[in-house]
Amino acid sequence: MWGDFWDTRNQLLDELEATIQQRTQGRLRNLSLDDVNGMITMEADTATYYGVQLALAAVAAFSAQRPRMTPSRLLFRVDGHPFVLHNRIAQYAYERERELDASSNGCGCAFARLSPDEHSSSAAPKLPAMSAR
Repeated sequence: MWGDFWDTRNQLLDELEATIQQRTQGRLRNLSLDDVNGMITMEADTATYYGVQLALAAVAAFSAQRPRMTPSRLLFRVDGHPFVLHNRIAQYAYERERELDASSNGCGCAFARLSPDEHSSSAAPKLPAMSAR
């Protein structure tokens, strides 16, 4: 069972990487995607901020189809200068999923426990305040 999850997760990471490479048209170098405890980190080098914009558009397009595959941390080096983005929504979704999994008693049906308010588009998650870094 764990092997099936691992294979599926790696396949989705490969698909995300291919989508990013295709949409950025070679503007990213050293692209890497890592899955650490279910949270995805993306790192890449680019010469321009346009490369960052293309990468973000690629991630948004991919994530629209697969919300659980949204990177929570994006690290770009733009012409050698670090540019880090933290996706608080992805982090919130990951933490919420972990809470639900912990309360599901192993039945694998944690998402069935979401309230109607949490499913509606008008219910925005309460996110932690952004800290200045």
